[in-house]
Order: sequence, then C-alpha cells, then structure tokens
Amino acid sequence: MYFRAREVACVLTLLLSASTGAAAPTASTTPTSASWPTDVMARLEATALLQSLNVELLTSDSEQQTLGRWCSSHGLVSNPQISIERVLDAEERPTEAQRKMLATSAKEPIRHRKVQVLCGATVLLEADDWYLPSRVSAQVNALIESTALPFETAQIGHFRRRIVSATILWPQLPELWGLGTEESATESQAMRPPPARVLTHHVLVTLPDGTPFGEAKENYMRSVLAFPCPSLPEIVVIGKRP
Repeated sequence: MYFRAREVACVLTLLLSASTGAAAPTASTTPTSASWPTDVMARLEATALLQSLNVELLTSDSEQQTLGRWCSSHGLVSNPQISIERVLDAEERPTEAQRKMLATSAKEPIRHRKVQVLCGATVLLEADDWYLPSRVSAQVNALIESTALPFETAQIGHFRRRIVSATILWPQLPELWGLGTEESATESQAMRPPPARVLTHHVLVTLPDGTPFGEAKENYMRSVLAFPCPSLPEIVVIGKRP
C-alpha cells in the first residue's frame, strides 16, 4: 500500500498538537460546531484526535485540567476558561446492573446528579453520577448535593476513580482501510456527521478501602472536535508497505 505524505504528516501533527498545544487554529477559523469532511482521510484524522484526547484523559489526574489544555491548544473558544455546572431536574434511576456494581440491595437509596464541564459557553463533557449517600457522612453528602465538584476533589473526600471502560463512539475506520488505497472505501463507508457524544468513560468511584461508592458515565461531546484538521498539502508517494 502507498502512503502519501499528507496521511503521515497529518496524523503526526494531530498527535503532537494534542499533547503539546502546538498549531492551534485562530478564533476566526474555528467553527462553532464540529464540521468534518466525509472522506476516509477525515476519518483517520478524527480518529487520531480522539485517541490522543482519550490517552490524555486516561493518564491525567484531572479531566478539567486536561479539557482546559485541549480547549486552549485547539482554540475552541476565544476565552478558554473551564467551569463546572450542575444540571437540575435531570434525575435518572439506577439500573439493576448499576446496583450490582455498587454492591447494594434493591432497597438502598441511590442518588443521581448530572454535571457539565464547559469551556467558555461550550459544553465539552456531560457526566451522570450515581452514588450511595449512606456510605459517607452528612457533611460529604451536603457538598455533593450543593456543588458540581467531582467526587475525587479534596473538598469532598478521598475517593478513588477506576476507569471501567473507555469507548470512542465516532468515527469508525472503514473495514478496507489498510487493504488498499483510500479509494478502496465504498460510498457507504463515508464518514457520517458526528453524534452528540463522541467518547464515553465508565467510571467506578470507591472509598479509600475499596468499597464502591458511586458510578459515573462521562460523555465527551462533539464540541471537542469543533476545529479543522491542520491544512497539509498532498504530495508525492513517500514509501511502500512490503
């Protein structure tokens, strides 16, 4: 298979800019919502970006700080200030599977809250938290109920996070990728517009002794890709896979 310089250079540029903050687009060229071409190369570019973001989130102690760096380095908004807001009237009842994960009975109360992480006025993350109020003090419960702070912050308690799963929801590389040229992909494999959620993390929150306390579903929105891929020219063939 032949590789064009744009294919290699774009992936390298995406990964480097995501991790170092280089080559951020200016506010004048940054779209207000994700707008990606529908060809196979766009699929590869978007996948590389989401994979790099996913790695940063999985290896960071603070998703807010990671999103702040991402927002700033990619120029998502002109004033990249991170804030966390509580979403009211968004109650969701726990499932039987969640009760099993939290090692609790069907009668024990489980509370729910929804929070959003914003860069400026743009929502980058929506998180649903379920937790067992009986396993912490009244003071900790009051903080959880009255704020949007993450469970693991020092203000709330010494909780621990464990990522149960991390799933990239969009895009999917075509099955023929790697078996031929870019033109091998059929029209049906063209990239569809991004859904509202492009990446999700399933998190188990425990007390310091390992006792389950809560569960979180963290959904990263398509706004994390609200910028164009660095513009790179298509030039000559640079190599051939044996």
